Amino acid sequence: MSIAELVESDGYKKFMAKVYGFGASIVLVGALFKIQHYPGASIMLIIGLLTEALIFFFSAFEPLHEELDWTLVYPELAGLDEIEENVNIKKGGASQQDGTALQKFDELLEKGKLGPELFEKLGSNLDALNTNVVSMSNISNASVATESYVSNINKAAGSADNLAGAFASSASKISQTVDSIAESSKQTAQSIITSGARSAELISQSAQQTASIIETSGKSYQQLLEGLNANFSSIGESSKVQAVQQEALTKNLSALNAVYELQLKNSSTNLEATEKITHGINSIMSDLQSTAEDVTKYKTEISRLSQNLAALNTVYGNMLSAMSIK
Repeated sequence: MSIAELVESDGYKKFMAKVYGFGASIVLVGALFKIQHYPGASIMLIIGLLTEALIFFFSAFEPLHEELDWTLVYPELAGLDEIEENVNIKKGGASQQDGTALQKFDELLEKGKLGPELFEKLGSNLDALNTNVVSMSNISNASVATESYVSNINKAAGSADNLAGAFASSASKISQTVDSIAESSKQTAQSIITSGARSAELISQSAQQTASIIETSGKSYQQLLEGLNANFSSIGESSKVQAVQQEALTKNLSALNAVYELQLKNSSTNLEATEKITHGINSIMSDLQSTAEDVTKYKTEISRLSQNLAALNTVYGNMLSAMSIK
């Protein structure tokens, strides 16, 4: 395969498209590294320039664009190049050659029989074509709508069958439940009758028992009243002794309350003093913490300053190297 055949092949054209894209990106990255003075900027710039040189090297083998003679396919275009050449000549003979160009254009219209009637017919045919396309779209929409309607009808019929089956099954289930309810109601009626008789017997028995209990409780209540009267007489005598003891107890409690009040006052003063001391300690600790944070911030700022100075030194070094190269 010769170089001309290789260059005109589709594979070479695809290869060149990839070369242009990737090569341009590499060139731009190298220029970016050089402009921003990133580390390795010189190497990236060399790579970008070598890539660009390779792109130009491969593009030298691409074939030139051929101007096709469209007059062979469309004879009506014959002579238009001459008209354009005549239009682009000097100003002195422009009016005469404009007239010749218009004459040739008129002759072209006469030869091709391109009159206003032909253009009107073309416009009317285009309008008719547009209306036909719109009607065709409406027909397609109608067909789609009918298909969806038929499918919906089929679905409705299927759902009606399912509803009828469900209704029949539910009717049979309802009849079964009615029969079971009737049987259960009979059983409950019988159980209510038997339970009523039993409850009546139990109520009579409990009434007799409560009557006997009331009698015994009445007797015990009388005995309780007699015991309470005896207890009240003894309680009156003992209450006098308890009154004397309560007076002595109240005196002792008042003295104890006075001592307790003094102790509470002293404890309150001690608490206030301890609160002041703890508040002072907390303020001291907060001050120490803030000073520690300030020290850490100072260290970070000093490290940033050193980094910025190093970056500035590199920038000035790059500038000096660039100026020395020039």
